[in-house]
Amino acid sequence: MKLLVPITLALVALLHALPLAGVLGAAKLSVLYGVDAREPGLELLLRHRAVLFGLLAAFLAWAAWQPALRGPAL
Repeated sequence: MKLLVPITLALVALLHALPLAGVLGAAKLSVLYGVDAREPGLELLLRHRAVLFGLLAAFLAWAAWQPALRGPAL
């Protein structure tokens, strides 16, 4: 039971890290989201979304090993 929260946070961090691959370009965004991301505005928006999800994933992974951060992470 003691490891339930850290393991759950780590799994959620992995889930949120998946869109981070979208930073690599429009082709990867098209594969991830199933939309044509060649329009510059849409590509920028989806890449920004990927970066934000990556930052959230990093914070959740950090919180999995730092008990003081678990409250804000939840």
